[in-house]
Amino acid sequence: MDARRMAAGALGLVGVLGAGAARACPDCPSAREVRRAVFEGGFWEPLVMVAVPFVCLGFLSALLYRVGLPGPERD
Repeated sequence: MDARRMAAGALGLVGVLGAGAARACPDCPSAREVRRAVFEGGFWEPLVMVAVPFVCLGFLSALLYRVGLPGPERD
């Protein structure tokens, strides 16, 4: 078996097994603290400030790809 396939399989297995541990404690004190930090304050504003330039760059790139740049005049 190829080493890449084995690594991908191992990573998938770790992801599946690790997901159970994340769901095991939906209402413990640390989960409540994280939920409060994410949804009540100071998380979305910096995330938006980081994401907006990439969205604008992607929009501009798609627009230029779709419309194209003006080329040199040909006789």
